[in-house]
Amino acid sequence: MKVFYLCRTGHHTSLIAAALRLGRLPADPGSAGEIYNIPGFDDMDFKDVGKPYYVGTDSSNVEIYTIGVMRNHAMMARAANDLIGLMGVKYGEWLVIDASRSVSKWTIAGLIFKKLRLRTLARTFIYFGARREYDRLAAIYH
Repeated sequence: MKVFYLCRTGHHTSLIAAALRLGRLPADPGSAGEIYNIPGFDDMDFKDVGKPYYVGTDSSNVEIYTIGVMRNHAMMARAANDLIGLMGVKYGEWLVIDASRSVSKWTIAGLIFKKLRLRTLARTFIYFGARREYDRLAAIYH
């Protein structure tokens, strides 16, 4: 089985959801260090949006990926699910989860600062966004 978490970049909100699923983060909001130390967190270039990023394999042998889809999350989730069906993948073997529904305004502001190359400010806003999103992400990772 494969699970794909979608968010704007594939390296923020969806990566936190994937890390929760893999047990790399506690169920309660992690510290800034715990979040920043997730392999791949905030380690992307906007040109990499749309490319699947392998995060790991969980204890049930499910492969976990993230994909950045920018603002097109609802359309991409539908398109991905339709493509999965067209490829003949059995229902339930691949799962697409739209983590972008949990994105906060803090995270969006952080991404704007990132695009402006204000990295320290961007990471601060992205971290506060992650703290606001944490409970919703913990609920969807199952």
